[in-house]
Amino acid sequence: LSPVCLGSLRRAASINAEYMGEVQNDHFEEWFQPKLAEEGYDGIFKRKTRESFGCNAKQIDGCAIFYKKDRFALMEQYHVEFNEAAKHLFKPHGHRNARTMKRLLKGNIALVLVLEEIPDQNQRRRQGRRSKRRLVVANTHIFWDPAYADVKLWQTWVLCQELSKLVLSRELPLILCGDFNSEPSSAVYELLSSQCVRHDNYEAFKKDETKLLPSCSKLHHQLQLTSAYSAIGEPKYTNFTAHFVGILDYIWYTSKNLDCQRVLDCPKVESLEQEGWLPSTRYSSDHLCLYVAFTFIDDLLP
Repeated sequence: LSPVCLGSLRRAASINAEYMGEVQNDHFEEWFQPKLAEEGYDGIFKRKTRESFGCNAKQIDGCAIFYKKDRFALMEQYHVEFNEAAKHLFKPHGHRNARTMKRLLKGNIALVLVLEEIPDQNQRRRQGRRSKRRLVVANTHIFWDPAYADVKLWQTWVLCQELSKLVLSRELPLILCGDFNSEPSSAVYELLSSQCVRHDNYEAFKKDETKLLPSCSKLHHQLQLTSAYSAIGEPKYTNFTAHFVGILDYIWYTSKNLDCQRVLDCPKVESLEQEGWLPSTRYSSDHLCLYVAFTFIDDLLP
C-alpha cells in the first residue's frame, strides 16, 4: 500500500471524501475501488505520465480521490501533467532545453475534481432556492528526490497557478492535499503557506543548475491556503522509515469558505517503533494517514 492522505467534508458523523496519494493502478482497480464502492463511494484515478516509465502500466502509481455518491456529484474533472507543462514552457528555448527537460520530465501529476453538494432534506429547506455549493478537491504527488528540490518547487508553483485559474474566478472552496516530499523548512512549504517565496537561500535555488526556476518575484500565487494542522502545529512526522523521519504530506484549504473542525494526530513514536520502521503489519505504508474534518463556513452561520 502506498502513501495515503485522508480528508473529509463532514455532515453529522459521516465521512464524505477521501483523497489518496501514490496509489498503484492495479491496487485502485482491484481493491480500493470495489471495497469503497461497497461503502457508497465513487473514485477517480489518474496515473502518472506513462512515457516516464518502462514498466507495466497497471503497476504505475498515481493519485486517487474518492467521494460519497449520496453527498457529492462529480461535475468537472481535470489533471495537471507536469511533463506537459514543462514541454509547453521550455520547448521554445532552444539549446538549453535538453538539460532542463531531462530534469523536469519526472511523470508527476495532480488530479483535480469539482464536486457539487447533494443537499439532504434539511439543507434543502434551509437553502431554499440558493444554488448548490461546489467544492474543488485536488490531490498531488510531487517528485521525491532530495537532489531535485528545484523540481519540487517548480511543480508546486505550476500546480498553484493552474488551481488559481479554476478556483479564484468562481470563488470555489479548495482542499489541496498530497505528498509534497518537502519539509516545513522548504521553499515549497513557504510558497504554499505564504503565497510567495521571499528569498533565494533555499535548497531549491542551490540545486537549480539549469535555471528552470523563475526569480523569487515571480514565484507567487493568489490562493490563500491554510494548513489544516496549523492550529496545533504540523505533525512531527508523516514518513517514518530507517532512512528518513519527518513530515512530507499536507492538507491545505481555503479558510475563506471552509472551516477545519478537527484533525487526527499522528501515532506516538512508541507505537510506530513496535515493529521497527514503516511499513509494518499495523501500518501498511511508509507514510502515515492525515485525517481532517471540514465544514462549509456558511454552515456555521446562524
